[in-house]
Amino acid sequence: MHDNFNNDSLGTCILISILACISIVALYFITYNEPKDYYAKYRERYNNSEGFSITSPAFTQGANIPDKYTCVGDIAGKNFKIPIQILDPPFGTKSFALVMSDSDASNFIHWIVWNIKPNTQFFDGSNEDFNVGYNSTDQET
Repeated sequence: MHDNFNNDSLGTCILISILACISIVALYFITYNEPKDYYAKYRERYNNSEGFSITSPAFTQGANIPDKYTCVGDIAGKNFKIPIQILDPPFGTKSFALVMSDSDASNFIHWIVWNIKPNTQFFDGSNEDFNVGYNSTDQET
C-alpha cells in the first residue's frame, strides 16, 4: 500500500509539471506581441532622426575636399580641420564621436575626437570640452 502511494504521488507530480509547462507555453502565445510593435513605439519616441545630418560647409557631397584641408594645404603646419555641421541629432543623444579616415590611403586615420556635446551644431576642432585621439602616425589629432 505504501508503494502505491509513492507511485501515485510521483505520477501526480509529473502530471502537474506537464500541465504547468503547457500553461506557460499557452500563456506565452496568448500574450505574445510582435517585437516590431515595441520597436516602432521606441523609434517614434526616442529615435527622431529623420532630419539628422552631418555635412561640411567646406565642400558638397561627392566633391573633392579642398586642398586647404588636405596635406597639400597643410601650409606651414597649420593643419586646417574640416568644419563639420551637425543638424537635428536624435532625441537622447549623449555625445558625438568623429573619426575621419581616408579610404584612398589604406584607411589612414586623420582625425579622431569624441565626447562632442550633443547640442553642438558646428565643429571644427576649436570647440571646447572634447577628447582627442591619435592619427595613424601616432600624433594627436
